Amino acid sequence: MGLRFCKSSEVTKILVLYRLLFIAVCQKIHSPHLNHHGERLAYSTIFINLQRPYRRLQNTYKGLHMQTENIQAIVLRRTNYGEADKIITSLTSKGDKINIIAKGVRKSKSKLVAGTELFCVSDICYVMGKGSMATLTSARIVSQHTQFLDNLDKVNLAYDIIKTVHKHTEDSASNRYFTLLQQVFMALETPNYDVDTIRIWAWLQLLQESGHQLQLEKQTNGDTFDSAALYAFDAENGGFMVSAGGNFRPDHIKLLRIAQSQPLTVLQRISNAPRYSFELTPVIKQFVETTY
Repeated sequence: MGLRFCKSSEVTKILVLYRLLFIAVCQKIHSPHLNHHGERLAYSTIFINLQRPYRRLQNTYKGLHMQTENIQAIVLRRTNYGEADKIITSLTSKGDKINIIAKGVRKSKSKLVAGTELFCVSDICYVMGKGSMATLTSARIVSQHTQFLDNLDKVNLAYDIIKTVHKHTEDSASNRYFTLLQQVFMALETPNYDVDTIRIWAWLQLLQESGHQLQLEKQTNGDTFDSAALYAFDAENGGFMVSAGGNFRPDHIKLLRIAQSQPLTVLQRISNAPRYSFELTPVIKQFVETTY
């Protein structure tokens, strides 16, 4: 990983030798120069003829020294551009969000398709341009998560999580978002994993990573939770308050506490997790949408 430079010592030597020859010839030309018709060439024509191959070598030298980066990335957004190109917004394993143009990727024989697929982790190589746009030079799929594409609920969840990550992350963010997307993709491919449970876990992980975690140790007014009471969600303060007409029990809050602090595998082992997650989804969804 990281910056990579091509070897160019031989090109450097050729450039130096050619430059010396170029200067010598241009400084003093003793004999007349003829073209293939036997006509004498003007010195300006000789100069141009010598200059062209030198510039080609010089451009090759610069091309070899272009900075490229190899890194794993996940596509967050893609947009068609021109006749055959795409502009890709990708999240790298370092936590950077970059805009990349994939030239000719919409052509049938393009080798860059791997770097533009959704729900994949790809090993990409790109060259940074003068502005903020990079150019994709090669791509290879590392892991492809497509086994859940026949389940509409799972596909919609995957899109929602990607959209939320794209909306929230700045140009440089924590690499935790990259890991979270990987975990969500793998969970969606696991047959016995409940969709609502994955959704609640992913949302709480995103909230925690962004510094908007829910208040779950105490009520939003500072009082402790009573195991016999009912609670309503306090969207303004991101927590729960006791309410006679509340829809949530302490077990709901305990589930959220586990989702916020434990891996998804722990949450999936709780027998009532699917039901509690389904009941919590409307209020947590509203809070996430308001927060982001």
